[in-house]
Amino acid sequence: MDSFHCKGVCPHKSCLYSIIKGIYHGIYYGIKIRAPHAFVMVMLFNSNTLQNKLKYIIKATFQHSKNLGLYVGLYKTILCILRHITQSNTSWNTFIAGLFGGFI
Repeated sequence: MDSFHCKGVCPHKSCLYSIIKGIYHGIYYGIKIRAPHAFVMVMLFNSNTLQNKLKYIIKATFQHSKNLGLYVGLYKTILCILRHITQSNTSWNTFIAGLFGGFI
């Protein structure tokens, strides 16, 4: 388990913990933002039954939170790998990790 601990390259103690925490916060933020937005949009602009509206809200919220969680997990994974490969903490690492995560 010692291989998951950072040795001064990353600003956190454990890359694995940072990735898991990032995934959790991405999912939490996705739910926090998308659920109220989907609720308002569905109630204003959708004329389906209440059951169909609720299904859409849940589906949209799940998809958004899943996508954000996966993006953050991928971003943090690539960022930690780049930091360990280059042995530096530059803005290029964050740019490449964001570019890769966004592309995938």
